[in-house]
Amino acid sequence: MRDEQQWEELIPPRDNIMLEGFTLFTDWLVVEERQRGLTSLRQINRKTREVIGIAFDDPAYVTWIALQSRT
Repeated sequence: MRDEQQWEELIPPRDNIMLEGFTLFTDWLVVEERQRGLTSLRQINRKTREVIGIAFDDPAYVTWIALQSRT
């Protein structure tokens, strides 16, 4: 939409967290963020706006969003 009056903020800015990327799926928006040197992933339900963090057990890890094509 070109009319900024109709824009809706989905991810408000937060101090010390950098938005690195996102991927849009049918029902979910998956967000890749960086905080204190680590990348974190969150998924946001596009209808309900429910936010689910994707947790990792290890104190140090590497993660990113990637798409897998269906064959």
